[in-house]
Amino acid sequence: MKTVLQCALLVFCVLLGNLLVEPWGWSVWEMISPAPDDAPPPPAEPDERSRELRVLGRLTPTHGIINLSATPGDRLKSLNVSEGDQVQAGTQLATLESETLRQLEVEAAEEQLAQATALRDAEIKAAEARLRASEKALEQAQAKNPQLEQQKRQVELAALNLAQAEADLKRVQELRADLVAVQEQEQLELLVEKARIEKTAAETALDQLQQADEFQLQTARSEYEVALAGLDQVKTLRRIEPYEAKLKLAQYQHDQTILTAPSDGTILAIPTRPGESVTPEPILQMADTSEMSCIAEVHKSAVDSLSVGQRVRIESDAFEGRQVAGEIVRIGNQVDPPQLRNLDPLAPQNRHVVEVLINIDEGVANVSNLIDLQVDVVILPRESHDGETGDDAQ
Repeated sequence: MKTVLQCALLVFCVLLGNLLVEPWGWSVWEMISPAPDDAPPPPAEPDERSRELRVLGRLTPTHGIINLSATPGDRLKSLNVSEGDQVQAGTQLATLESETLRQLEVEAAEEQLAQATALRDAEIKAAEARLRASEKALEQAQAKNPQLEQQKRQVELAALNLAQAEADLKRVQELRADLVAVQEQEQLELLVEKARIEKTAAETALDQLQQADEFQLQTARSEYEVALAGLDQVKTLRRIEPYEAKLKLAQYQHDQTILTAPSDGTILAIPTRPGESVTPEPILQMADTSEMSCIAEVHKSAVDSLSVGQRVRIESDAFEGRQVAGEIVRIGNQVDPPQLRNLDPLAPQNRHVVEVLINIDEGVANVSNLIDLQVDVVILPRESHDGETGDDAQ
């Protein structure tokens, strides 16, 4: 009797287990039965595609977006471009209302500089003329004075006459008194005295001429030094550098009222319209869209698996079936909260990412009109990239 009850209990447990497990596709018999020889193999290892890393990214010009702004408080006067226009470097894009006032300041500074330059040039010209005159006077003063040379000869002649007269008187005095008349001796003495007076007068005149000549030379030198100092003073005091600096400042302030394109590119957006006040926000935005890139946000835990040169595939419904690919050119070092929003409600939101820059291949579909488009970035595994490289090399 006990054995019958045990068998009945065993059958009941088997039936109950079958009812509980069968909705999930298994029966108790299948669970406890050995697998037949033709049973399907266990699941295979994940293929290469399953190791692809899928992240979010956004399209952006390779050289970035240029925000052109001006000093707040001014007002936009006119625009010379529209959104989508292609412009070259140096093209005038917009003008502020203060441009008219700044232009007047430039013209006033130019006039002041012109007047200061003319006055300086006139004074320098006059000072140079005085310097040339003083140089000529100095040269004349340094030259030999013919009157001085003539007076020196007069002194020499007077000295000779005196010597001759003294010699004649001495010769007469040495003769016997009975052979020379007293009148003749007195006459010779008068001649000696006259020659002595003439010599003294000639020497006095020579001294006066020498003093006058020296005074003239000193005066000429002083006038030359004064003229030279006057020229230096004019060049020092009549400086035009402050006026030139003022003009440069006025020109710089005027240039700030005209927005010009810093490089070739496309006008992306014009947030400010003519008549509106200038704020810290950009007046217009432009970029060189000839080269496009993608900035992908990769979770910090997956960054170590990336490398520069790794191939990626970029996907978006906006591509309309066009193939867009590229490669990683830079991996960031800063970890920040994500800027892109995942539309999957089950995706984790509390995470931190690293920005990875991807250069889009040349010759692929044009995406220059899709700036800031959020895309799906599929980073291919390194093995796939290496294999493709090896095949290409062969």
